[in-house]
Amino acid sequence: MKKHSSPKLLFWQMVVLFLASCHKEETTPITQESILIASAQQWFESSQLSKASRTMEDLPKRVLIWDEAEMITLTTGAQAVALPLHYIEQDPGAGASTQLLLYSNPNGWQTQILKIISDSSYFYANGQQMNWSNFSGIVTYYDWQENFQSGSSFRNGKRTGTLSVSDPSTRAGSGCQMVTITYYTQVCIGNDCVSTKDYDIQYIECSTSGGGGGGLPLPINPTLGGGVPRPNQPLTLAHLKPRGFTIPGQDKQPIDLSKYLDCFWASSANGSYQITVYIDEPEAGSGETKFGLNVGHSFVGLKKTFADGTAIEQVFGFYPTEYTTDWVNAKFVNNGGSPYTVSATFSISAQQFLNASNAASYMTSEMYNIETQNCTDAVFYIFDATGISLPKNKSTFLFGAGSGHSPGQLGLDLRNQASQYPVNTTAGNAPNSKGPC
Repeated sequence: MKKHSSPKLLFWQMVVLFLASCHKEETTPITQESILIASAQQWFESSQLSKASRTMEDLPKRVLIWDEAEMITLTTGAQAVALPLHYIEQDPGAGASTQLLLYSNPNGWQTQILKIISDSSYFYANGQQMNWSNFSGIVTYYDWQENFQSGSSFRNGKRTGTLSVSDPSTRAGSGCQMVTITYYTQVCIGNDCVSTKDYDIQYIECSTSGGGGGGLPLPINPTLGGGVPRPNQPLTLAHLKPRGFTIPGQDKQPIDLSKYLDCFWASSANGSYQITVYIDEPEAGSGETKFGLNVGHSFVGLKKTFADGTAIEQVFGFYPTEYTTDWVNAKFVNNGGSPYTVSATFSISAQQFLNASNAASYMTSEMYNIETQNCTDAVFYIFDATGISLPKNKSTFLFGAGSGHSPGQLGLDLRNQASQYPVNTTAGNAPNSKGPC
């Protein structure tokens, strides 16, 4: 007997077919490439990452971008999974490419870090692009534990030398020399720029007559990283990475200063009171507004000591939330334990201490400006509330950033007027803060 579907059953059959068709449309197609990348990632995370964490606690901080992993063809014809590898510190920046390569062979997967460093003159002359046909620079391979494996130098598309990291005194024969790769940071404010040397890496380069890639497994079309360096400086085997100036302690998280100051009033007991100015000069005793990328920092310490000898101490400083020549939001940071190069400590009355605390509290609602309201200006504002006048000579800042008070100038002024102020010129670390209450 032929069975007939009821209207209700037909309705639900249509619903199921509709949902099935929608699900099919939304399914991401599985390709051979995605399978290989997933296999490589699973192997890497289950073997190499656990191995590195067990054996190399001092590995540099690195980030792998698996979302940008792709299958590539190397100049040897081999296939590899390649993905960007970013270094949190000592990042090569502009003119460089750093990738993690994973190969599959009959013995399983193997891992190599590929670092391509272009010669800066080549980088500029080729519109900040690269091509193996005329590439000048170096190529190095490392394992995941950052152990050097091999490397080559290139000039105008030809392999001109092999690189090693052994002791130069052990090299045999002629044609070998020490090659220093210098890394620079470039800082620009407006159109004014300056380059500062960061660090060097040295290799031994021995000449070779090999042409092209010399059999190295290189990506066919590598992409250089970083920003747009300027001005075009002929720096031999070096490149630039853009970065801003640094203020010591700038990377610390902001604090709720009012909770730090509340600690002083948790007890109504009398005591003795002190206020200290701490200065971390960019270059001790020079009066310079910067040394390298360091512009220095001025900060304050408040201390209340009770009759039984116990004390409450809070050390804090005023910072911009980002480094700029414009007005910008500000933050207070706990500078307890921060280094300083010169300091001056004053004994003050309870009323002066209260005035300083109120002035610091008021500054929590203020913005930061490099010329008129920077960390040194905040120190002056708090000290002025006590009636103590620190020397207030201004400095001219570089890069057209105007002029204003600076840690370097204040440090120099205190050193030169040590007979007028209770100055300590022995560098050290500020006391730790009690913290919030």
